[in-house]
Amino acid sequence: MSYLADTTELLVNRELVTNAIRASVISDQPVVRLLLIREPDGLRVSVWDSAPGRPQRKEVLPDDSAGGRSLLLVETLSADY
Repeated sequence: MSYLADTTELLVNRELVTNAIRASVISDQPVVRLLLIREPDGLRVSVWDSAPGRPQRKEVLPDDSAGGRSLLLVETLSADY
């Protein structure tokens, strides 16, 4: 499972939790939860924030430096089972 460490750290730290914290600040109770579960074929990462609604992936142009690539990065580097 050590081969998952770098990708997991990138996705959890840089993308999922950071964005969950940013989204939660608009809530009356800014709460973020992270759940990591080791499974036989990989690692399940779940992140929950107190913001209403679901995250939406933005379409960005290759030369756009304003961000908006988080969900695209998560989709690219992870698998959804």
